[in-house]
Amino acid sequence: MLRVTAAAFSVWSTLAGSALAHDFWLSLDRWTYDGESAAVEAEFLVGHAGDQTNWTLRPEREVALVAIGPSGRTEHTESLIYPTAAAKAGAALTLQGEGLHIIAFETDHAFSDLPAEKFSAYLVEEGLTPAIDHRRTKNGNGLPGREAYSRRAKALVRIGNAEGAAPEATGQTLEIVALDNPYMLGVGAPLRLRIDYQGAPLAGASVTLQSLTAGLVPERRLTTDSNGVAAFSLPRSGAWMANVVWTRPVARGEIAAFPEAEFETIFSSLTFGY
Repeated sequence: MLRVTAAAFSVWSTLAGSALAHDFWLSLDRWTYDGESAAVEAEFLVGHAGDQTNWTLRPEREVALVAIGPSGRTEHTESLIYPTAAAKAGAALTLQGEGLHIIAFETDHAFSDLPAEKFSAYLVEEGLTPAIDHRRTKNGNGLPGREAYSRRAKALVRIGNAEGAAPEATGQTLEIVALDNPYMLGVGAPLRLRIDYQGAPLAGASVTLQSLTAGLVPERRLTTDSNGVAAFSLPRSGAWMANVVWTRPVARGEIAAFPEAEFETIFSSLTFGY
């Protein structure tokens, strides 16, 4: 199990001075393909505007990779590529069938221990009201922030004719669900994104849509409505990433791998491109 030390997390967190330092996403060699199948290559990236790097996939981490397409759900954990001197971490998988495909990746927990001031600033930046309210109620604003965190990432791939319904939810604990097929949107039409947490729409979550093509410059940040939905307008060009973070207080010992954790936090992203 990977453990991130307080010092390492502090450096990582302050690189950009904002929550962008936590971004994690699937970057594909291509987003759209002709024909009825495609050999897709994906990289795992982490970072923020102007400073992104390949995420190191380690054999001891418990991770999962699946694809959902017109013919159903398939496991692709065997398609993962572990880093070597000659290769970066990622995945190489073949998708079958015309239409819209989802590639979904998730990790197990890692741990961070952030000084009180930096943790409080991070909670405000991300709009993590469950942790803000919990620390205020427990008079914990002067205490370090100890959280077990994990990551979820999805990418949307178009093969051949992508007409049809928007992609379905995959069942990730924290998930960005596109209610509209982005490859079928007309110019100026909004892309509606619903945030699901533990299987239900999440109201009050802060969602960011960024242009990958423009170097992760934040485009817009919205808060989900009572139905867990945020609607973005975007040009039909370039590559895009939506991000959301959510957390919950946990009892000491609730997360067996990190019994000292006071919060369980999940980072989730959705990428697609034209």
